[in-house]
Amino acid sequence: MVGWQQRIVVRILHGESGALAELYDRVAGRVYRIAVMMTGSITAAEQITEAVFLEAWRHPESLVSHQNQLEDYLSHQACQQGALRRTRHITPDAWASYGNS
Repeated sequence: MVGWQQRIVVRILHGESGALAELYDRVAGRVYRIAVMMTGSITAAEQITEAVFLEAWRHPESLVSHQNQLEDYLSHQACQQGALRRTRHITPDAWASYGNS
């Protein structure tokens, strides 16, 4: 039996924008919450959420191997982007003192 995640992936692969909208409606809340937790910033979380879904639209083939766990996969993408944003804001002096604490 084919589940909703597999059907959405096939539709996105065929360029159906309605499928991306459906995926967004189902998953964006979790992606956004994770991004807020990772960054502490509503603005950054909104940007990360947008980037995660834009990447899914631009590279739908990345969804194929994760089609049984799309929510987890997209949430992980948000977590990674949030972590990258946090580390980019750490100054070299802060990194240096990190090892001495």
